Amino acid sequence: YDQRTCGSSDGEPRQDVDPVAQDRDMHMALSFVEQHPALDSDRIGLWGSSFSGANVLVVAATDRRVKAVVSQVPFISGHEQFVLGNGQAGLDAINHMVNQDRLGRIKGEEPGRVPLVRLPTDPADQAVLFEDQADYDYLVGGPEGPAPGWINSVTIRTTGRALAYDVRPFMRRISPTPLLMVVASDDQTTPPSLALEAYAAALEPKELMMISGGHYGVYWAHLSRDFVTDAAADWFETHLGKATR
Repeated sequence: YDQRTCGSSDGEPRQDVDPVAQDRDMHMALSFVEQHPALDSDRIGLWGSSFSGANVLVVAATDRRVKAVVSQVPFISGHEQFVLGNGQAGLDAINHMVNQDRLGRIKGEEPGRVPLVRLPTDPADQAVLFEDQADYDYLVGGPEGPAPGWINSVTIRTTGRALAYDVRPFMRRISPTPLLMVVASDDQTTPPSLALEAYAAALEPKELMMISGGHYGVYWAHLSRDFVTDAAADWFETHLGKATR
């Protein structure tokens, strides 16, 4: 499903991301599966990537209806991730922007917006992500063209919510649900050091898959997509059983 305010889902302003609300929505999606007569509620697995890779970790830790989870190139800690990528000065600048936006909301103004992705060579100095040309092309165009309704911006308050989001306190609570984590060794978007720290905190049963390359390799067929997809399918078959019709 598309997250609220994104893609085909309702909600305004568009691409106004709230990770805690997304966690709650995922719990409700599990309830939808649980009551659906055509679905087996005893064989529910979650598979998330990047930001949703964080969502599935939190939901697996707090909902025992989840029987297996795969998290690939996951977002771990907004604060730590931003400091690693932008330094303390960058963090101070984004916090100032978020607080100015909050003042605007007090005055009745519409939520401000910030570009989601820019190239490092772009003159503007504010964006959520600065990517090289290949990753920029993926985010803006995707392997099959832009996603319907996608725009290259999020609300400024999205960045404030992301900075406050941290999955590390939940990692020990995932067990006994089996966890497979996929980490890219050269990931510049979700640092592998944070992912490995989170993985180390998780209890058994768990498995770590290290892949070469950057964050977006898991989405491209000519890079790691098929490899990690097969690994996820094997994980679910091992821990949920093979599907029968």
